Amino acid sequence: MIRHRIIVLTGVLMMITVSITGCKGIKKETGSSSVVESMEEKATETASKEEPDVGMGNPWEEITEDEAKKSCVRLFKAPDGAKDQEWTKSEALGDPKNETGPMIQLNFKLDGMDFTARAQYGAAEDADISGIYADWTEGPDDVILANWGGGNMSGKTYRSVDDLGYTDLITWYDIEIGIKYSLSVTADDLAGFDIQAVAEQMYSPENEPYTGSEEDQETPAGDRITDEEALSAVKNYCHENNPDLERIEEEGKYPVYWDIESSDEKEIVVLFRSYTGAQIRYHINPESGDTYVAEFVPGITSEEEKTDESFNVRDYLSGNDASSNNKPSVKGTWETGSIGYEADDGTVQPLYYVKFTDSEINYGHLKEGEFVSEYSDKISLIEEPEEGRYKVQAETSNGGKYTYQTCETDKDTLEFFDTWDEKEFPEKYSGGASLSRSNYQ
Repeated sequence: MIRHRIIVLTGVLMMITVSITGCKGIKKETGSSSVVESMEEKATETASKEEPDVGMGNPWEEITEDEAKKSCVRLFKAPDGAKDQEWTKSEALGDPKNETGPMIQLNFKLDGMDFTARAQYGAAEDADISGIYADWTEGPDDVILANWGGGNMSGKTYRSVDDLGYTDLITWYDIEIGIKYSLSVTADDLAGFDIQAVAEQMYSPENEPYTGSEEDQETPAGDRITDEEALSAVKNYCHENNPDLERIEEEGKYPVYWDIESSDEKEIVVLFRSYTGAQIRYHINPESGDTYVAEFVPGITSEEEKTDESFNVRDYLSGNDASSNNKPSVKGTWETGSIGYEADDGTVQPLYYVKFTDSEINYGHLKEGEFVSEYSDKISLIEEPEEGRYKVQAETSNGGKYTYQTCETDKDTLEFFDTWDEKEFPEKYSGGASLSRSNYQ
């Protein structure tokens, strides 16, 4: 893994714009913006994670409730009246190889007290996911939770009382799906308080993975992704995200191939042998199409490692918009105007390398010559008013809205505006966050 040395920038993405600042010649930097600051913060966080001698980073990342639901089925909801809700996720506390999902956490206030709820798909029934380390003065006491499991879900309650006050904990386990839950609260005095009642309020019928009868829920055979469809879709995905791949295949200098490595009712695994020698595996859910990516580089990594890259393979089935020419697509690899770090080989790297799909803008870096995504923003609109000229509107996970638009005088430059409103473009332009086409493809 490349160890980055962050270069301290004077101001936030202000003056360094490479060739971009010459475009039009009438724009001026307007200072930092929420979106630009977010880009730099994420780049700094990534570099810190990859620098082993600067200490351990925060394993939790802020997410939305909708994002939390995607990571854990049959998830709880915040109880009525809850305030200051904060959803977070920790991939580090999960174990994909053992089919254990990320830890999902909800912090909230209720009646002036601080609560923490957690859920983890695939955790063992006896696993302690609460994060509470206490000498329990009461419990475990067996309880049956209303609402959860049709009113038949068993749980356990605990209480700790010491000089600092009270800590109450309730845990329960969904044996049908395999999800462990916990809810804890701390306060000066919890005498007479019933934590079980709060846990029962947090059940959400809307988060049930199944509705109707089992017969209704069976996926028609025609709707399941076949091995052939999975293989074809992954090829489409690879070609779309690496426009030079077809040329490399035709030249035949390096072996490149795709293969169905394994297939069963739960998962299809497509192996892509890259021209770099890396073995990239696409793990596909044949029903939903959700796909995550893992990589193994012989002689460099000791085992397969899950990446941050994910997508839905259905978007790349032949005939879909994402795999056809009906929808505009920004091809190639781009790089930010701002300098981000100096690599071990002494080369100065941009803050981010950037790749576009039809639904996401992926920001990342290069690892062993391969693009590795660090985070993605969702594309809300992509237009190509004329060949090679684009307008892309995207939104960050925190709701920040921004636009990339092809420079009037240079098709190899995408100018950045921290807004969707064209009237605000002159005030919202940032050269440092603008993109130029990269020599790396």
